[in-house]
Amino acid sequence: RLEVIPIGVGSMLSNTHFNTNYLIVKGNTHILVDCGRTAPEALRTLGISLTDIVNILPTHAHDDHIGGIGSVAAANRYIGQTRLGKPKLTMIAASHFAHSLWHESLKGNLAHNEQVGADHHDLEFHDWFNLVTPEVVSYEYRETSRIKFGGIEIRLFRTKHFPDSVETWRESHWSIGMLIDEKVFISGDTRFDPELISLYAPKASIIFHDCAFWNDPVHTPISDLRILAPDIKRKMHLIHFGDNFAEQDISGFAGLAEQGKQYVIE
Repeated sequence: RLEVIPIGVGSMLSNTHFNTNYLIVKGNTHILVDCGRTAPEALRTLGISLTDIVNILPTHAHDDHIGGIGSVAAANRYIGQTRLGKPKLTMIAASHFAHSLWHESLKGNLAHNEQVGADHHDLEFHDWFNLVTPEVVSYEYRETSRIKFGGIEIRLFRTKHFPDSVETWRESHWSIGMLIDEKVFISGDTRFDPELISLYAPKASIIFHDCAFWNDPVHTPISDLRILAPDIKRKMHLIHFGDNFAEQDISGFAGLAEQGKQYVIE
């Protein structure tokens, strides 16, 4: 069976919830989708050690989605591999995104720990991660790639997240959402994108959709989601929300996604 566990459901600046990151589990395979700055604490709250994590899939380079990767990587390299016999971390990512993620976000944290190799160079991406790259399968509606990883089938698609000044996903910086096993639609961080919803929401049995409770220029305001068809809203769990969640009218939706809950999809 497939399990989706939001280890956090909050926005970047939420004080009441951890960052919106997910643990995907099927059989003996797990994938941590995003690892924000609160992810290490979120995992510990669920009784999961950082060294238990060996597969990471980052959706984009904002701090609430990649800010905890350094902690998980250090736990893996200096405890998991050396003391527990764990494999090197696997990162599932497009090669160009992995390259920019290393050079623009991770390198300053991870490169200068020890020197390796005959030339005593600083640590590099491949010292920390094995890279697995999904296969690009379509540009027809939007850039879409696909990967089957340990029995989990994932379709990855570009989203229209940031900056707020552009109109299309093509002009947007790299950010992705996903469809898992043709059943779980995770919008990822995105502005309101009716085309994206029409492509993936009808076939999904459960939806986790980005939701802001104000007119957020780079996320999806709840006012826009309210116009969706009732059958779509009934299976849509709102996520990535702020601290004023208790004041909101969420009638018609499946509800607010629950932090730490195991959503089981048969």
